[in-house]
Amino acid sequence: GWKVSNYGGAAYGTVTLREATWSSVNTVYAQTALEVGADEIVQVARDAGLTSSLDANPSIVLGPEEVTPLDLASAYNTLASGGVARAPRTIESVSRDGEVIYEPKDEADRVLDKDVAWTTVDVLRGVIDNGTGTAAQIGRPAAGKTGTTQNAADAWFAGFTPNLTTVTWMGYRDSNDAMPGSPSGGGFPAALWADYMSRAVEDLPAKDFPEPSGTFEIVGEPSPEPSAPPVIEEEPTTEVPSEPEPSAPAEETSELDELEEQFEEEMEERERALEEAREQAREQAERRRDEIERERDEEEDDETAGDQQVQGDAEDET
Repeated sequence: GWKVSNYGGAAYGTVTLREATWSSVNTVYAQTALEVGADEIVQVARDAGLTSSLDANPSIVLGPEEVTPLDLASAYNTLASGGVARAPRTIESVSRDGEVIYEPKDEADRVLDKDVAWTTVDVLRGVIDNGTGTAAQIGRPAAGKTGTTQNAADAWFAGFTPNLTTVTWMGYRDSNDAMPGSPSGGGFPAALWADYMSRAVEDLPAKDFPEPSGTFEIVGEPSPEPSAPPVIEEEPTTEVPSEPEPSAPAEETSELDELEEQFEEEMEERERALEEAREQAREQAERRRDEIERERDEEEDDETAGDQQVQGDAEDET
């Protein structure tokens, strides 16, 4: 059979699809894939813009298929555009002597219902606001999703604002080797995304995403509890019932209490792990910013030293 576990072996009990997305709960999405069907998932992925080879297996919902960052950015951009897909292009226009001689066609196709797209965007905003992607917060409306392979060979963050879509990826391009430190998508990839995006959109107006119509409220409803087993009525007996045995004293902690306590402990452990990942991401981002500032200072010092040398040579000649 197909055995699915969550990151760090965490258990979540009954959660909504919205909450499952925020916390990357694999077990909920595995059930969803079995109900929806792998063929339908592949078709939606194709419509959204993925061109990589995809196998129609239920496990596709957990991300085992290989895709390129450009492919993933194209698919996420379809969500950012309200369900309208556009093929990526590298040339905006070609000009000669001030005259535009070539412009690629802007071919746009609606592949998702508008309400479906904006509802999905609304769910993905929660990943950055209070889920596994809080390290990607940039002080303006944004949505995205973290991704981490089981053997730490890949770590992703795919996200977008109403202005721009960006995907960051960490891993070994030519192998599937595990990365040192077992980074997660919510760590350095999310922090790198935030560092880049905060600069890329700083001169663009801060826009908000359209509100979903609320047609698809199922994402905010908990999954149903399993139905109770049927009650089987016993045939009446003519025997005289014996005196009932005295019931044993109830245990101080029932099985339900133990499960609840275990769940709370697992959630606390999950929160600690997330906080450690966020702190690590923040430290890495700060170190990188310090390195960039040092490099800039060194370049300025080199330029100043060069100017002084030129001035000194000029005085010598005089």
